[in-house]
Amino acid sequence: MPRIIGGQELDADLARGLISPKDGVVIDVGAERGEFAYFFHYFGFKVYAIEPERKNTVYLWLHNWPRVLLGRFRIYRLACNETAGVASLQVSDLSFRHSLQESQYTSGKVQEVKQVRLGDFINEKRFKKVALIKIDTEGFDLPILKGLFNSTNVRPKAI
Repeated sequence: MPRIIGGQELDADLARGLISPKDGVVIDVGAERGEFAYFFHYFGFKVYAIEPERKNTVYLWLHNWPRVLLGRFRIYRLACNETAGVASLQVSDLSFRHSLQESQYTSGKVQEVKQVRLGDFINEKRFKKVALIKIDTEGFDLPILKGLFNSTNVRPKAI
């Protein structure tokens, strides 16, 4: 059984007790290196990993391409927010501290990335059911939730 690193073990174990693959897909917003996404893929969920940072997205592809080919793991280089458009991602030297706003961790490097409302993403993919949405976005959780609930009628079983 895979283990999740980075302090998310409790979250994943709790969520796994609340949801099953019949409840819908899992969406991992701020997927970083994909440990959380892989965990749920292992248990039979179809997983959509959303990660805005270029190096992390490449890492996700390099380590998950067989799962992608099998059709149960999808990777998107996107940022999620309350509005759609183009975002300036503030890049950190740490793989897990990138943000859409400057912080003490950002390095001054910027990457332009497509920005979507999470609800629009769900509608575009025509999801009927969403079992779980995991959000780890360095302070942008509330704008992402607003972008979710203001743009779709699909309600996740767990967030």
